[in-house]
Amino acid sequence: MPLEIAGRVFESRLIVGTGKYPSHPVMQAAHLAAGAYFVDLNSVSPATKVAAARIVADAGARYVEAAVMAPIGPKRIATSMLLGGPHAEEFLGFAREIGAALEGNTTAGWRWDVGITTGHDLSAWDAASEEGLESPLGSIHQEGQLARAGDLSSFGAVNYTGIPGLRVGGSVVYGDISQGQPGFDNNKLLLWEGHARWTPGSWDLSALYARGTISDTAAVNLTLVGNPVLIPESFYGWYAQAAYIATLPNSWTLAPFARFERVNTGAGYAFIGAGLTPAALEAEEITTLGINLNINSGVVFKLDYQKFDLNSDADRIDLGLGYAF
Repeated sequence: MPLEIAGRVFESRLIVGTGKYPSHPVMQAAHLAAGAYFVDLNSVSPATKVAAARIVADAGARYVEAAVMAPIGPKRIATSMLLGGPHAEEFLGFAREIGAALEGNTTAGWRWDVGITTGHDLSAWDAASEEGLESPLGSIHQEGQLARAGDLSSFGAVNYTGIPGLRVGGSVVYGDISQGQPGFDNNKLLLWEGHARWTPGSWDLSALYARGTISDTAAVNLTLVGNPVLIPESFYGWYAQAAYIATLPNSWTLAPFARFERVNTGAGYAFIGAGLTPAALEAEEITTLGINLNINSGVVFKLDYQKFDLNSDADRIDLGLGYAF
């Protein structure tokens, strides 16, 4: 039976009891399995949030702080939340999908995940918009209950953390993104990535490579000829980053970092005829130099400079002050 709140109908729900626990943080950890996400929606003091995050982390789970904005018209109950914490960005990708998954851990430090999700919808491609150039998959991403599910996607991931300070792994997503829509048939998305992070001593080193392909795009692109943005057959991106965390007086920390990225959202296009097939795009290279200054528990000052190789108009300096609670 659907759950209705303030006129909005939800097809799925999770209700967990809160009684008989000695404290709020202990209750949080009791409902968590290793690797699970706990999204804290409570309005409590920063000290309570920190205590909850520590207990959740000790349970092997991942804590995400959430700020629930008061219902604001016209969205009311659908008003966006603000997420914070080191796991917020990775959780966002899961929160936008609907599906089912199985997971497991070994005593040797391996973790695996497999499952199915609603996937993407290629019929949402807007050939007149540059959104597809900026993010091919972002432009055809589906949101939760509004997603078409004519074709589901499957995913799998494996990570190894058996050596202190080291995390390596990879994941793959595969599925038909035609969603049974007219004019789209057998358009298979294959997306895979590999990543690594190593934190020896005061260093924090990380890298990631991701690549995606969409099959049978030629027939669709023939119907889009004349528009500025056709569907790419392949795209990729990677980055490497290094940071050094120095301890300062008063328990402050200073972390200068450098990151290099290379991204190509149109690395190749299926052949649709001479003069009609788009040329592969040039890869954009981005260099970022910056510092993070932690001046108190949960308070960080950030300054970085980004240099774009192709689109120099996008060069910028970012300055920010963040507070995690």
